[in-house]
Amino acid sequence: MELLIAIAIIAIALTAFTSAAVSNMQYNTDTGRRTQAAQILNYVGQKVVVGDSRLLPGSGTTLKKWEYGKLAGGLTDLKRTTGFGNLDIYQLVVERTGVWSDASGSVTLQKYEIRVCWRGKGGEQCAKATTLGPQALAVGVSPPLPGIN
Repeated sequence: MELLIAIAIIAIALTAFTSAAVSNMQYNTDTGRRTQAAQILNYVGQKVVVGDSRLLPGSGTTLKKWEYGKLAGGLTDLKRTTGFGNLDIYQLVVERTGVWSDASGSVTLQKYEIRVCWRGKGGEQCAKATTLGPQALAVGVSPPLPGIN
């Protein structure tokens, strides 16, 4: 009888430990993906500010989107790794959401919302950021706000 009680106690303890370990692994996965998404947001935000035409919607459109599995091919200068750094598990959307002007009206910039999404256990999750930038600029053209590049 004592042996059965000991086995039951060990089984309960192992079940609790396994549950905690699985929960911790899921939390670490979500945190890793969120961190990578923030790094992609930072990279894309810097490129939007300087008018990188690869990332900005063209004239007549307000949205540029890279579906899952397409981001690495579209942004070849982003380092592609495995795990959380695998760009195939992220989706990128750059959307022009309006216009911003300074008080004098001498500087006019576009407002952009950047979304990096990934699929997690609870469904799709996204990290978002908003920034200002010009319309897409031709290569070699300086952005309207000097010193930002």
